[in-house]
Amino acid sequence: MSDTPKAELPKRRRCGPQDIAGLMRTIFSAEDDDITCGECYEHIDEYVDMLRAGEDAATVLPKVKAHLEQCPCCKMEFQAFVAILEAETETNRDEEQGA
Repeated sequence: MSDTPKAELPKRRRCGPQDIAGLMRTIFSAEDDDITCGECYEHIDEYVDMLRAGEDAATVLPKVKAHLEQCPCCKMEFQAFVAILEAETETNRDEEQGA
């Protein structure tokens, strides 16, 4: 018998009705022409730039908008990207006012 401790598997989280309902909405709202996460990532900087410029990004890039509404991972990345750019803009603004 070895003294090496066995790795413990993470405990599984039980899926509740809300989890299953969300999964079903995602499955049944999928379209044949939906974009992948990679395709979304390719356009996310353009999408964010348009939003920040006050342009209608959802009309120009509707598939990116739809993907962000359905994909929690890409939505988190999008939100993080926006937060970084906003923080950078605020820092630049503070530096300009202090100079």
